[in-house]
Amino acid sequence: MELFDLHCDTLTECLARSIPASDPTLGIYPVPGDDFPRRAQVFATFIPDELRGEAAYRHFLAQRETLLSQQKWISLCTSMEDAEKAFSERKIAGFLSVEGGAALDGRIERVGRIASLGVKLLTFTWNGECELGYGALSPDLPLKPFGLEVLSACEREGIIADVSHLSRAGFWSVAERATKPFVATHSNADAICPHPRNLTDDQLRAILNAGGLIGLNFHRPFVGEGEGTERLLAHIRHICRLGGEKQLCLGGDFDGSDQTVYPNAAGLAALYEAICIHENKELADGIFFDNANRFFSSQLS
Repeated sequence: MELFDLHCDTLTECLARSIPASDPTLGIYPVPGDDFPRRAQVFATFIPDELRGEAAYRHFLAQRETLLSQQKWISLCTSMEDAEKAFSERKIAGFLSVEGGAALDGRIERVGRIASLGVKLLTFTWNGECELGYGALSPDLPLKPFGLEVLSACEREGIIADVSHLSRAGFWSVAERATKPFVATHSNADAICPHPRNLTDDQLRAILNAGGLIGLNFHRPFVGEGEGTERLLAHIRHICRLGGEKQLCLGGDFDGSDQTVYPNAAGLAALYEAICIHENKELADGIFFDNANRFFSSQLS
């Protein structure tokens, strides 16, 4: 079983608690190990809604330094060639994202700066409002002019736009303006579990039609009531019915929630086995690794 996950908040936990990424209390545990012969992980640098301005940018830098300090277990990668080297060294291939465009401090030149520091994905907002636009728990308004400017700059700089956490109107701002594939790194199907953070069928189709990815989130309020693996299978089947077999992957939100279906990455074997049994191994391999691997291979320069 191989693993390519699109979202975790491990850097926030490591920084706050002064612990290494190998700490067994973390959701991405175990690392390293034989559980996943090839393992890639997008590490979010999370910007909380109470942090704005230069302080938000400095918080991004501190989390990036936290990732760099974990070189025994994780390699910061900007290409799939880097990732293959990490795999050969039995390390996690770590890709860097920004979760919350407030990290830019309202300065368009910061897009190029974070790109030069290895950022490969940008989640435009968290749940609240920032200079780019409005989050899923904010007024349902479109991207602000600065947000549209940032979208264009991201596409120029090779940063993938991430619409998880955006308001629905903000989502459509991205969908209508984007010229490259965009992703939802950690969002589920609203038809299975109605929630502002989940995606409607129209939104899911827009991502699929654009050639993007959808990462399944393990946060129980986004998964729905009932046995967790069964509920995730319902999300998987629904997104596959919309045509997402080759674009569905994982965005577990480990270390960003204390209400995850699985306490840590070791628990993912149950989901993999369930997909193999109730669907097929090809789909399981696609969701766990192949779909994201193919997408990143095509998108990262």
